[in-house]
Amino acid sequence: MPVPSTTLNRVYPLESFVPTGRALHLIDIENLIGGPQAGWDAIPLATEGYLATVSMMPDDLIVVATNPHLWLPAKLAWPGALVLSGHGKDGADKELISQVVDIERTASHFERLVIGSGDGIFEAVARDYTMVGIPVEVVSRRDALSGGLRGEATGVTLLADQYVLGTSCF
Repeated sequence: MPVPSTTLNRVYPLESFVPTGRALHLIDIENLIGGPQAGWDAIPLATEGYLATVSMMPDDLIVVATNPHLWLPAKLAWPGALVLSGHGKDGADKELISQVVDIERTASHFERLVIGSGDGIFEAVARDYTMVGIPVEVVSRRDALSGGLRGEATGVTLLADQYVLGTSCF
């Protein structure tokens, strides 16, 4: 579980209109499904796992990113989310990171940040946000979690094997 925000030294106060507990979810759906080769069928399963694993509120903002070939199934699985597509190496990751570049603005609109990926490229994001007092929870597949990202997050939750195609829960 993530560290409650009261134990971190929040640098930027929340705007008065922000609902209590509001989170920003950055979801690298390709990471959660095991890569683009997992295909369309893996997205609803990973989405179900994420939703079963993470505490979400109606006012949370969800941003999902993937490559252009998986954009449609990602949008179908996450109809209320902002779904982005990125091209090339780390394209989806870079799209997600572009959403949180303005730390002061993001921190003033969300109580916590949830990163749905185990990719090490998010290590600096986790570090930057925890340094300004924003709890960062990481949700990842067991075999896809970067040690550096694990170390920078205030909490890590692993998706159960039953939500990852090609794994067994036995």
